[in-house]
Amino acid sequence: MKPDATLTHPEGPATACPARVRRFADLPGPPPWPVVGNALQVSLHRMHQNMEDWVKAYGPLMQVRLAGFHLMVVADTELIGHLLRERPETFRRPSRMQAIMREMGIPDGVFVAEGEHWARQRRMVMASFAPQQVRSYFPALLKVAQRLRGRWQGAAERTEAIDLQAELMRFTVDAIAGLAFGVDVNTLQSDDDGRTWTPLGLLHDDDSPSEHGFVSYVPLAAGVQAFWLDGRAMGELEGGAMELRTGLLASGKGTPPSLVLDRKVCECCSTDAALTAAGPVVVYRDRSDAEIRDIALVRKTTSGWSSPSLVSADNWQIHGCPVNGPAVAADGDIIAVAWFTGSDARPRVQVAFALAGGTLFDTPLLLDAERPVGRVDIALDSQGTAQVLWMGRGGEIQLQSVDPAGTLGPRRRIAKTSATRAAGFPTLVKAMDRLVLVWKDGAALRGAALSL
Repeated sequence: MKPDATLTHPEGPATACPARVRRFADLPGPPPWPVVGNALQVSLHRMHQNMEDWVKAYGPLMQVRLAGFHLMVVADTELIGHLLRERPETFRRPSRMQAIMREMGIPDGVFVAEGEHWARQRRMVMASFAPQQVRSYFPALLKVAQRLRGRWQGAAERTEAIDLQAELMRFTVDAIAGLAFGVDVNTLQSDDDGRTWTPLGLLHDDDSPSEHGFVSYVPLAAGVQAFWLDGRAMGELEGGAMELRTGLLASGKGTPPSLVLDRKVCECCSTDAALTAAGPVVVYRDRSDAEIRDIALVRKTTSGWSSPSLVSADNWQIHGCPVNGPAVAADGDIIAVAWFTGSDARPRVQVAFALAGGTLFDTPLLLDAERPVGRVDIALDSQGTAQVLWMGRGGEIQLQSVDPAGTLGPRRRIAKTSATRAAGFPTLVKAMDRLVLVWKDGAALRGAALSL
């Protein structure tokens, strides 16, 4: 600002800044030295503290001279808000950075743009800082913070030193990548960007010749929470059933003790798991004594693991495993589950949403009742809308969006493949602003990337 410029404090509650027109040259400030001004009175390592000390001594409006720069320091929150509201017509950034960026051929971004160009970009950027959007960042930040905490706790238990600067740099990368791009790069648990892997050990300590499969897992700060179908009880007990078990795998901790979550489940329908703001959840096909095989959910609570609860009471009675497991996705407190059922002799694909960590699901939404094969997968986009993938009648790979309010998007045909068991299960994952889909076509794997 030029030395003869004037500034009027906006009307409002009284503050330390007087409500009158003041000349820049009349502002108080630390006495400058010849030529260098106040430059030698500032330490680069504690410049903010120097400024705080001067504000205490000279007030929230002061002038400072740093070599060839004559600066006005504003430390009054009301006046700072006034200055920001007057941008870019009255006040603007220094033009030097903009000139340098343009000379390098870099377009004006939000941090160097001015005028209408800046105003347009600011409207887009500010949408990311709306209160509702900021609240949605918490689960991602909590996940990274818990991972950092677990890493430091592990180092403390092993009495290992840590490189604090490198650790905080990794934390920043993980947090920004998760918020800006929706990608969990997890540099905190990889010291070389994923080029090498650390064995976590055996999933269980059961050496009986029984099934231990259909594994799903979620990463936690303390390790990996794994879920699987465990058949040890089928051999040990007369009339024993397939169980759903879980264990927490952590590097260097050995094989964890497994915990039974459900003592009777469908023998060969896949499990799926997701991480909510409250903790992990797992979905699977349950099995009753009457051979009702509906989709159930178990969630981690502050007091341990919950009892199994049905996502939907479809009452599908079938005397054998349909090999058609559910899929789950979660974002914060939102959970979405997709599944196939054949109850009432009406094969169909459904999806249901739940809040509060999966304590109560809404009425299922019908996606396909045209005799689909099933074999579902699901992902949630940044708006909480579910993207559901399944195999329709005759092996048609289908994709459809549905939001928690029940609004269905158009159904999209992705590809045609075989409906035989050898065709496997189509899969999708959300990567930044895209959906990546993979399916089997004969002996080949096919894929597609779709913009959200």
